[in-house]
Amino acid sequence: MFNMHYYNRNMTRIIALTAALLILTSCDDVTSEKTLCPAEKIEKLADIPYSSEYSVCNLQKMHIDGDKLIVCSNIGLYAIDMNAPSIAEPYGFDGVPVADFVKSGTTILARKGCIIVNESIEDKLPYAYISHDNGKTYKEFYPEKMHHDKYGDCWSFIDAMVQNPHNDKEILVLNWYGLWKSTDFGATWTHLTEHWAGNTVACFMEYFPHDTETFMFHGESGILEDALYITRDNGKSWESIHGIFHGDNCIHQMAFHPTDPNVWVYGGEGCIGMTKDNGHTFNIVWDVWSDEKNRAYFYNILFDQSNPNIIFASGEIGRLMRVVASYNRGKSWKKVAEIPIEQSQRTNKSIDMIQTDSHLYLMTSDSKVYRILKKDLR
Repeated sequence: MFNMHYYNRNMTRIIALTAALLILTSCDDVTSEKTLCPAEKIEKLADIPYSSEYSVCNLQKMHIDGDKLIVCSNIGLYAIDMNAPSIAEPYGFDGVPVADFVKSGTTILARKGCIIVNESIEDKLPYAYISHDNGKTYKEFYPEKMHHDKYGDCWSFIDAMVQNPHNDKEILVLNWYGLWKSTDFGATWTHLTEHWAGNTVACFMEYFPHDTETFMFHGESGILEDALYITRDNGKSWESIHGIFHGDNCIHQMAFHPTDPNVWVYGGEGCIGMTKDNGHTFNIVWDVWSDEKNRAYFYNILFDQSNPNIIFASGEIGRLMRVVASYNRGKSWKKVAEIPIEQSQRTNKSIDMIQTDSHLYLMTSDSKVYRILKKDLR
């Protein structure tokens, strides 16, 4: 016999449970696969030419120059027209590996990075190239000041290089012997410290945009622990900070809130961290290393330049690039996009993310560049 009381009681339970599940899945830090950006809205812009004979094991970078996206490859620089993307055209430094570059006018200083040939590190000069005509012609570059007994026969790989955001003549480079600074775009150099982040593959460096006498470099120490070195007085003194993340980890890219100098965010291995007091204390705000659906090596992170309450981070794990976002200034996070990687083509560490007001541009380790409208990630 049909029991209406039993039916009503169970329907009430089902409705209540369904409502609870809807509330849970609507939380910012819980991601349903249905909330990911649809694959058809992830636009592939171009394949970046590369050589499979050797690889650059440093993370290779992208830069925006006017309406062009300039991409580093192990056989030079390539340009993609952001208004009409279809193919990556040669831009400069034809035939030589480039991990990153800085530019002042038509002069470009390009670092070669760490080269792997037949699974062995190639340790030979040059470690950088310089061009005075936008990369059309170039020559080897290695300052004589760095060639003396104390530092050996060469200045070793350039693990990281960064340009002052308010003075394009001022640059920093990091190698195995510490940090070097130039205020005349490489004509002369000053050795600031012998500290070194440790892992040549994952070294990162930034100027603090609110006060460029503050700059920092970071990565993974020789004992597989995160390492961060900060100067607030133009290199005269240094703060050495370790153990921000748990266990074996690495501090990847650091990003700074554009109007609040106290707020910085940074990516790590399966986690994202933040400081809210100008880099004096650090906290993990999202830890997903044990969560297979969300974890990644979060190499890149940035504040949305149109709305700094939004933060994007990206990284790779296995055969996927994952993009995650916080829409409440880092309080909660969710995965918003995934891009498959062709494992057979992973000969480089070409992993990067940059932005315009409307789009994220992402480079994956199989040498492909994608574009996503930020509004499609909500």
